[in-house]
Amino acid sequence: MKKFISEKLKEMLDDDSQIDVFNSISEWEQSPEKYLLIFSNSFLTDNELINHAPIIRLNSIFNQGTLRERLQISLVDEAVNQGQCRFDVTQFDEQETYVTGVKKLINQEIQHGQLTPDFMQAWLNREQQSSSIFGDGVALPHVIDKSGLNRILVTVGVFEKPVVFDNQKVNVVFLVAIPYKLDATLSKILAQVYDLIRSITANSNIYNNLKNYDENQGLNQLMEAI
Repeated sequence: MKKFISEKLKEMLDDDSQIDVFNSISEWEQSPEKYLLIFSNSFLTDNELINHAPIIRLNSIFNQGTLRERLQISLVDEAVNQGQCRFDVTQFDEQETYVTGVKKLINQEIQHGQLTPDFMQAWLNREQQSSSIFGDGVALPHVIDKSGLNRILVTVGVFEKPVVFDNQKVNVVFLVAIPYKLDATLSKILAQVYDLIRSITANSNIYNNLKNYDENQGLNQLMEAI
């Protein structure tokens, strides 16, 4: 059974992923490794190690869709923890339009020192060239970031009620700032971010968790109820 579970995980994870199997909690506690995901056939509620990675029921291995969604969340969460990605969520009030909402997101990041003022014009120029509305209520404006910061920036805006832009409804905006110089590591993280965005928009439970996002809890809160 251990061999079967390990093989199932390897089918879905990167080739360079490490999978360790422990026969007891005491063995696990002695491991010096930091794990991305922890699988268990029982609920672990009293062990301090559960604060370092989400605990996932073993039966989820047989539901590849659910496991893949959890993995996508954990990968981006780890990138955030490593400082290679920044993920912010803003709840828009009912007065916001698509344009004013995106401007608000950009201005917030400029104030936080994450974007430079020229990013605003770069976004406006891109909107004139092609629409960032991808259907199903999702807008995905993505713009090259010349701030010099070595990270992927994802700033999300959630509308209280759908707004209309370019004759299409918009429920949520994922504004992605992509560094001008993109190395192999950041390219991989960018792909993981896009995978996560697809999961959020395709799974109503994850999307509902996003609408109630608590900045103090981190990305793993998106796993609740999936």
